[in-house]
Amino acid sequence: MSDARRRPGNDTWLLALVAGGHVLLFAWFFPHVWTMRNSGIGLFFDYGSRIVHGALPYRDFAAEYPPLAMGLFAAPRLVASTLARYFTAFVATLLVADLLALGGVAAAARASGASVVRATGAYTLALLAIGPIAIHQYDLVPAVATLGALWCAARGRPAGAGALLAAGVLLKAWPLLVVPVLLTWYLRDREWNSAWRGAGGALAVAVAVLLPWLLGGPGSLARMVGYHAGRGLQVESSYASVLLALHALRGGAAPLAFAAGSWNVAGGVAGALAALSGPVMGVAVLSAVLLAWRRLPPGRPGIAWLAHATLLVLLAALLASKVLSPQYLLWLLPFVAVASAAAPPRAGGAILGLFVVIGALTHYVFPAHYAQLLGGSTSATLALLLRNVLLALLAALVAATRWPGEGAPTRHQEPRPWPATTP
Repeated sequence: MSDARRRPGNDTWLLALVAGGHVLLFAWFFPHVWTMRNSGIGLFFDYGSRIVHGALPYRDFAAEYPPLAMGLFAAPRLVASTLARYFTAFVATLLVADLLALGGVAAAARASGASVVRATGAYTLALLAIGPIAIHQYDLVPAVATLGALWCAARGRPAGAGALLAAGVLLKAWPLLVVPVLLTWYLRDREWNSAWRGAGGALAVAVAVLLPWLLGGPGSLARMVGYHAGRGLQVESSYASVLLALHALRGGAAPLAFAAGSWNVAGGVAGALAALSGPVMGVAVLSAVLLAWRRLPPGRPGIAWLAHATLLVLLAALLASKVLSPQYLLWLLPFVAVASAAAPPRAGGAILGLFVVIGALTHYVFPAHYAQLLGGSTSATLALLLRNVLLALLAALVAATRWPGEGAPTRHQEPRPWPATTP
């Protein structure tokens, strides 16, 4: 047992030191290495300004983000009247989310018997690999809500898990993918009461947030859903990267079109792949959930198992999605950290190392060489293709690695001190 595990007080000093480093990243390093030209901050400022001046999203102006996200955009606008001040306030909000994620990762490592040093170090390295996009988009916030939902579930608090997961969905829809992960052991152990309590917590949050929009404009949210359903094959998706590579190898550039806020591959093949991506994603996610079901340990799974399963499901969804924007890597951030720390050292190091390379390649493609990618550059196209191949390799590694609680007890195995919830 390490010194950090023998003396829990050491964790406080470690977290304070690492947190101080994260403050420097968000306050100084990230803002100085990437311009706002590649940022979503301007759009968020515009949305926040409209809301502050009385406009209702979806009804009075088109918006592609869920309702809670609109509140997140409006909050910094209440204290910042200029774009520069708004940027500062928005980054401060994301710093709070980052510190919550850091603390959650450390708590998950401690609860699962993994090294807090490994977990917080993995989180920091993964954040550095993703880079400044962490402060130019808001995806860290739903990631924190999802990690909190897993923590509540592991602690036997299904209502809290449902409420936090619903909040994550209403910030950005992707946490909906985690619902089947939480249901796996409830259904296996017939914990119907826990499942209903989780559904009740989710319903309470959903009603509280959605009701004003449904009353103010019944068709407003449907327009937002239609916006995303009609999106094309985004150039960074796994499907598009193959099409781009085929065109680059033939010495030409793929036909592109800008729509719904992104560059997409145009043409009949791209359209067919975009239409097929929905069913393909359904099969990929279902396969990941079934594998998680088969790898359930006896008793209640702990936070490390839930993070491992969540990471696999999210990877499957990203690989099968018709849209794979750079900020989507932020979805994976806390779960990569927990999974790599709870895995055996060699496998954990491979998970983290792959993610770091994936993050570096993503930054190489966007924003560093995005114009070249759109112009058919062979090097940028092959870098994108390699990034997506490594994402698939990471998914395979996560699936094949010994899961927390599986096999013979080791110091990495997830303890299960909480009894199953009884009706």
